Amino acid sequence: MKVGILGGTFDPIHNGHLALIKAARKALGLQTVFVVPTYQTPLKHRVLTPVRYRVAMARLALRGLPWAKLSLDEVRRRRVSYTYQMLRRFRKRLGRGAEIYFVCGADLLRHLGRWRRPDEVRKLCRFAVARRPGSRIRGLPSNAVVFAMKPAPVSSTEVRKKLGRGGAKGNPVPLAVRRYIRKHGLYSS
Repeated sequence: MKVGILGGTFDPIHNGHLALIKAARKALGLQTVFVVPTYQTPLKHRVLTPVRYRVAMARLALRGLPWAKLSLDEVRRRRVSYTYQMLRRFRKRLGRGAEIYFVCGADLLRHLGRWRRPDEVRKLCRFAVARRPGSRIRGLPSNAVVFAMKPAPVSSTEVRKKLGRGGAKGNPVPLAVRRYIRKHGLYSS
């Protein structure tokens, strides 16, 4: 079994995240991609939108993608999430025979040395790294697999700023997520 895992705060989940998991699934033949919201990440020192909203938005965004599964393991722990711990839990659940790919952009791996137990992370998974057209990727772990991805120039930070100013042109989030954000007054100044 080949599975992908995309972890993050998903504050909010956006079309770039969805494009990433779709590209990884297609390129690597992944049967399932787990989307794993974190309760709190150790490398971001800001107040996150309450987890119930982030989970609800992720659930809405994944509708219609039967191969994408929302995992609530990390948010249920209600503490800082470390990648090595999450991967240990997935390895135990899926078994030794599963091929686990940690799906990410190359930008994330630039900080791998700052992660807790990076050597253990390397042993627990392979990295599925999205390469954007025209980008150069250096210094990847030896167990990384690079796949092509169409540009999705959107970030959660950018989306929050645009929504806080009253709009977000170009549909950076799925319609159901945008409606949820409006309904609950998220990211408004």
